[in-house]
Amino acid sequence: MKYITYTVTLLISLFLLSSCIKENDEPNDGIEVVVGDKVPYFSVEDGKGNTFKSDDFKGKRSILVLFNTTCPDCKAAKPIIEAAWQELKKEKGYQVVAIARGETGDDYWTDPDIQVFPDPQKIIYNKFANSYIPRIYLIDNDGIVQWIAVEKLGSTTAADLVSLVRFLP
Repeated sequence: MKYITYTVTLLISLFLLSSCIKENDEPNDGIEVVVGDKVPYFSVEDGKGNTFKSDDFKGKRSILVLFNTTCPDCKAAKPIIEAAWQELKKEKGYQVVAIARGETGDDYWTDPDIQVFPDPQKIIYNKFANSYIPRIYLIDNDGIVQWIAVEKLGSTTAADLVSLVRFLP
């Protein structure tokens, strides 16, 4: 009986451990930005002479989107983010920054006020995580991550995003 219990326990443990393994796009030494973390330092250029640095989050309430144009979940989140931005851009002190994981992201976002930057080698992405997109981060005036959505926004609406961003410190 002990042998059967031990075997079943071992098999269940192996199953649970194997189900938690993520497919890594590229190694990032286990880094995963979580709520309460300061945004990791990065600098990125868009090819048109515009540069964005992580320090540019300071003083603004921000939505940071890490996406890919071929990702179905990114496509589902896109209209929600764009609708939230249509409301937020009417006021000062807000920004949306989109970083195209593994590509340029050209001609993906319909609003020209959404700042889009390429990350063809996933250098920026790997500072935040090692798998899953989209990744949506709400960042406060001090550059601190206050909210995260990974893969799907679920039942989060554009109005929910607007409310969340407006109440950031």
